[in-house]
Amino acid sequence: MTELVYNKIDGNEKKIIVLTCISTYYIPFVRLLGRSIKKYHPEWHLVVFLADQPPSWLDVKNESCDEIMALPHLDMGENLSWIFSHDVEELCTAVKPFVMDLLLSRPGVKACFYFDPDMVLFDRLDDLVSSFSTHDILLTPHQISPEATWEGIVDNEIGSLRHGIFNLGFLGVSNNENGKALLSWWKERLFNFCLARVDLHLWTDQKWFNHVPVFFDKVKILKDTRFNVAPWNLSNRIISISGGNFFVDKKRLGFYHFTGFNSGDHETQAARYAPGNKAVENLISSYKKDLNEEKKKIGSFSWAYENYANGEPIRLIHRIIYRYRQDLQKAYPNPFDPSGYLNWLNVEGKNEFGELVNFVEDKKLDIPQLPNANWIKSFPFPMKWPGSAIYKQDVLPLLSKSERRSFADVFRKLKYLVSNFLTSSEKRRYWLRMAKHTYRARGIRGIISRIMA
Repeated sequence: MTELVYNKIDGNEKKIIVLTCISTYYIPFVRLLGRSIKKYHPEWHLVVFLADQPPSWLDVKNESCDEIMALPHLDMGENLSWIFSHDVEELCTAVKPFVMDLLLSRPGVKACFYFDPDMVLFDRLDDLVSSFSTHDILLTPHQISPEATWEGIVDNEIGSLRHGIFNLGFLGVSNNENGKALLSWWKERLFNFCLARVDLHLWTDQKWFNHVPVFFDKVKILKDTRFNVAPWNLSNRIISISGGNFFVDKKRLGFYHFTGFNSGDHETQAARYAPGNKAVENLISSYKKDLNEEKKKIGSFSWAYENYANGEPIRLIHRIIYRYRQDLQKAYPNPFDPSGYLNWLNVEGKNEFGELVNFVEDKKLDIPQLPNANWIKSFPFPMKWPGSAIYKQDVLPLLSKSERRSFADVFRKLKYLVSNFLTSSEKRRYWLRMAKHTYRARGIRGIISRIMA
């Protein structure tokens, strides 16, 4: 394993482990979260997981956390195809159940809390810990009471229908059979379906949890208004300040979620749903001041998986094409190498996809902008993950030792292609165009390989 910043302590020493998953850019946020945890719960063990390459200057001894882990600590940490197929938000959320499961395998660990890096504790959370005496899974909904305005319904209630009823910026999982079953189920879903794709009814790791209260027992939906306060519920919670402490509905504020802070969306939404509230203004201005001070200390950093090895930025459409094409995943297991996949995009890719290869997304949008291509409206094929029970049951039996498809699988694929060819003029034009360009580049064997991929 690659030597990383890592200060693991004996799991017997701490009963509650707290996890947050980030890219290097979020280290200033994590420092504020870590300080608040050390202030109110010094007995907890805070683990920071980097879905990134750790910078050389990062030293756990100088941070407000107990431990720093990174991708090589996970089985899929060397799977460059899987990493490349996610943008930064998708990757930081896709790893969550894998890391939580790993942490709960340590001896003496009672439970694991997950907190987003842009959260801050403002009080002890003993009531959360005590919930594990009767429940195994703790969730916070985005809203716990109906909106009273048209604007609130559109922004908040419909927003929750789009992104998920529960906010996965917080999660509590007990270290028992029920908790492990949840993580096992969640891992299976996120390995292939941690996608920021509201058009496919998915929003990274989060929307899956709409199923959790139905699929699993001993799930506690936390309806105390002092937990996970954020712009999406400020319209129904009264924030106040007294004696230097923040209160929600006359109870001590437990933890606040400073979501959307970099874009300015947080302040916009707070002004809309808590207009003139001096306590909210104080809360935000104080956080902004502390955050800016931490940002100045480390400067700016880009995500390690944002560019190809030659420094050229990886576009969203590049990740999407690769994710949807198993033949490209097999041909270019290291898609970051510009001499491989990027070269294919610039030659065969342009022949096959035309100007789609040059599609540039608007990165300022909350919901990723997708190109206009019908094939994107379907779900991509599963990626290879030997640790998956579904992969072993449904995918592995279809593969020979050389990973060629079985006759039954080939027959199903041909049946599917013929059906689409006969019923869809658009897909018929696509396959004819693909066959023409592939034949020019690789001959009849190339066409057969492409169809069977």
